[in-house]
Amino acid sequence: MTEGDAGMTEGGGGMTEGGAGMTEGDAGMTEGGDGMLLLRHAGLDPASSEIPVPKGHPTQQFKPPKTGNQKPGTNHACILAIVINATTGVKKMRNTILTLATLILAIGSASTRAEDSPHQFSGNIGLFTDYLYRGISQTSEKAAVQGGMDYSHATSGFYVGTWASNVDFAEDLEIDVYGGISGELDGGLSWDVGGLYYIYPSSDAQPEENFFEVYASTGYTFPGALEPSVGIGIAYSPDFFGEDGDGVYINGSLDLTLPHGFGLSFYVGHQDVAGDQTTGPDGFNYTHYSIGISKSLGPLSLSASWNDADDDCGGEICEALVGSISMSF
Repeated sequence: MTEGDAGMTEGGGGMTEGGAGMTEGDAGMTEGGDGMLLLRHAGLDPASSEIPVPKGHPTQQFKPPKTGNQKPGTNHACILAIVINATTGVKKMRNTILTLATLILAIGSASTRAEDSPHQFSGNIGLFTDYLYRGISQTSEKAAVQGGMDYSHATSGFYVGTWASNVDFAEDLEIDVYGGISGELDGGLSWDVGGLYYIYPSSDAQPEENFFEVYASTGYTFPGALEPSVGIGIAYSPDFFGEDGDGVYINGSLDLTLPHGFGLSFYVGHQDVAGDQTTGPDGFNYTHYSIGISKSLGPLSLSASWNDADDDCGGEICEALVGSISMSF
């Protein structure tokens, strides 16, 4: 999941360019539920089960939020307002996104005045045709508007950030808050460790939907033609979405730099959840993957990716062609 891809796409983490975070989106579940992913994973029948129906985020890929995959002035706030009005299912996020856009514009002005400072601020805004979290649609295959803000300290590698997206469960809103430390060794090997908290502020569903993860990743970019960049990562939650026990997510990626500002990306991830209050003792696990292409146009980034998964993922909600337009600074 490229950073702009699949709507904070695959992982659930989404790390921002300024440093990190991992959000790419979570899974949610509501009592009357719009989705039935986790139940499908567990082989349960949503029509007969008494377990709250899970909704079908972060990642982006487990991107350490940069994850959307979304990163992202002139009238960006006005542009975003128009997008929201034209996108079905995200009107409830109007005030949240407009506030976010205003803050991002302020951050952009501040960062312009402090280019030489170790204190760096960045923001991102994006429109996605779907929001995939670790391969699973969080918006019932509908569009998503996403945005985030990050602070990083260049000398220490410390960063904190937040990211938000509309979803089709948990009262329509997900907010991720993350922080950690990242750096690069003398040989060029990059590393990143941190923690991420997925928040559904308007949801009072039981079992609880909010959950916490810790994550670590490393990557290396090889010199030469196409500048291939490889990365691996792992995330662990002691109590996954829906109070469903231990959750472990591992992922790997390969990114290639193509001529004329194009990029090609490959991504694979595996989610394993022990199971508890949501999916019972059997839990669930599945593997998902994506291939994407992106194009940089100044401050804008266009991307398209094909996302699919094995048969354990849950059917159509785990396969999608996702397009996006995003801006970051």
